[in-house]
Amino acid sequence: GFYTNDLLLMHKNLDFINQHWIMSILFYCGAKIFGMFTFNKMNSCILSSLAMIGLYILNRKTCKENKLMAFLITIIQLIVLFNYDLLTNRVNTLSLAVLALFIYNLEKFDETMNKKYIIWNIILSIAEINLHMSIWWILIIALMPYCFNFKFNAKASEKKRFEFQFKKNLIYMGITAATLITGLINPYGFKGMTYIFRCGIDEVSKTHCLEFWSVLAYTERGQYVYTLILIIVVLGTLFYFKKYKNIEMKYLYFGFGGLLMSFIAVRNMYFTTIFCGIYIVYLLRNVFITSNFKKGFVIISITAVIISAYLYSARITCAAFNTQYQYGYEGIEKVLDEYCNDKDISKDDLKIYSYESIGGYLEYFGFHPFEDCRNEATRKQMNGIHDYYKESTAFRDGLVDCSELLEKYDIDVIVIHKVGAERIIKTNEEYFNNNWKLYYTSEMPSRSKDVLVYTRKQY
Repeated sequence: GFYTNDLLLMHKNLDFINQHWIMSILFYCGAKIFGMFTFNKMNSCILSSLAMIGLYILNRKTCKENKLMAFLITIIQLIVLFNYDLLTNRVNTLSLAVLALFIYNLEKFDETMNKKYIIWNIILSIAEINLHMSIWWILIIALMPYCFNFKFNAKASEKKRFEFQFKKNLIYMGITAATLITGLINPYGFKGMTYIFRCGIDEVSKTHCLEFWSVLAYTERGQYVYTLILIIVVLGTLFYFKKYKNIEMKYLYFGFGGLLMSFIAVRNMYFTTIFCGIYIVYLLRNVFITSNFKKGFVIISITAVIISAYLYSARITCAAFNTQYQYGYEGIEKVLDEYCNDKDISKDDLKIYSYESIGGYLEYFGFHPFEDCRNEATRKQMNGIHDYYKESTAFRDGLVDCSELLEKYDIDVIVIHKVGAERIIKTNEEYFNNNWKLYYTSEMPSRSKDVLVYTRKQY
């Protein structure tokens, strides 16, 4: 059956939901066959390609088969995703492709009213709830513009200015209800469907997890890109309406709704990219389809963009894939294996304080850390026992006496970045110097990224 207790962390009997169990199996098998780092590179390329194909198919449909415009917008979307380091080997990238195909089917259904597109969407919904439960709700959000769609035509008489589509709206509300039911078709039922609402997203997680930051607080680079998207959407709307005097509101919902989502959290840039992309394609669907000169100019521009995107993505990819260079994790597992052999202690009995990506890395090699990348797994709302995440963040931020956590959980080994180590030591230097010793250091070009291993002195 499916596990309902967490088997990865050092804490026992925590309630557990594997929100992307299918991808967990595929990722694990791929890593076993090809090796972790080789598979990461392969997988990122495969998932990014699927996302690109999905985006292009949707863009081409939205801009009425204007291939050049669809291709140009797709490339721009990829550049934006690369800019935010979002095209990676995470399942979110595959969810982006699923969302693109889901909206493509909605567009085809809106045009033809052919039920087969809704059947395909039911299949995609079932697939997504088992691929990534917390992201599944974006499919419901994508249905909302269709449920409340109408056309506005400023040229028409006052009575006909608003063209409502109540029958279609009701049909889409029924489709939304059916899609909600498919959310229950997962190994964990209602708990899996409502996973996102128990993730414990509060000020603590927003402070420590970059994904929950507003896009305006993320990076200076990210602020520029978001501002550019905002300018394009606003000015595009004004110029389009000035020329055509009409607009289909579902696309307006997508455009400004997408801007709002990333303003709330930078992780929503996945959805901002696709929603704003749909709207921009809609605004520009009649551009670059007439003269050969324009086509030639676009082709040259696209080529330049592709080269720029390739060079830029290569730089990001090198940093993202070379884990040893970026994080210093590689080799830590061998150090801990040697330690276990020297002290005659099993991996299951070794109590390790580590966190986030370091913890996730150690889990792959059979160790059980205090915390890993799944912040929600250590929140009481999810595990039903205790808020270990809040306790851990206070510890590594140097807000509490370090002896409290280390003695309470009888920690044997600390695996932590140098910056974090400096903070926790300051909280009680006498205790730390008397009880702990530096066992290993992975020296990195950026010394703040050194990973340090501390053990108890009596060992």
